[in-house]
Amino acid sequence: MRSLPFLLGLMVIVGGFTYFNSETAELLPRAGQFDRYFPTPKASVDTATKLMAAGDWEALEAYYDIAGKRGELSGAAFAPFPLGAHFVSARTLDGDEVEVTVALTDSGGTESMLTYRLKAHPEGYKFLPRG
Repeated sequence: MRSLPFLLGLMVIVGGFTYFNSETAELLPRAGQFDRYFPTPKASVDTATKLMAAGDWEALEAYYDIAGKRGELSGAAFAPFPLGAHFVSARTLDGDEVEVTVALTDSGGTESMLTYRLKAHPEGYKFLPRG
């Protein structure tokens, strides 16, 4: 039987659409090849946190609802919230938008609440860029 690293490497070579992120032990989309959707608003926090921690801004871009604007934003412009934030709640707004609230606790123990928006699609949720 082949080893897991060998099989994952083979998937990258043959598939050409994923790569293995050894820090998060996940298969992630190769940036720019297809759009990605979050299955739930909470998953947007979990997945974005892993991608930001890895500095994988290109993969994070695939989770934004920016059709026709790919490549106009770069790097940390795709950070929807600071690292260390955790999911608090989600509420549906008018239309197909969802407001997600996350909390961030600073070194002094003060908790701050931040919000961002997702757009609901039949396939799942995508980040909306800030105004």
